[in-house]
Amino acid sequence: MIGKSNGAGANKTEFNLKSLNIGMDRRIAQDKIIGFSIGLGKQDRTATGGDFSGDIDTTQYTLSSYGALELSNKGSIEAVLGVAKATHDISNSADQD
Repeated sequence: MIGKSNGAGANKTEFNLKSLNIGMDRRIAQDKIIGFSIGLGKQDRTATGGDFSGDIDTTQYTLSSYGALELSNKGSIEAVLGVAKATHDISNSADQD
């Protein structure tokens, strides 16, 4: 995912987001699939306004496992379990004065 937004007005936020997820799965039986995915995300955000003015840079790592069970012609049951870790680097414009 790649995203970008530019705000306007007195309280505005600009951000740039990039994310990459890669996964693999395997059919372990005719009606069962299991898999996993890993991901990396990076977001750079600049905010200006009365409550907060500054930069927030975030890096996120994710690891997920998932499975699916097909129920004949009645649909399927799917589940995902994941963990994520994020680090934030925050610089407040008021701290620089």
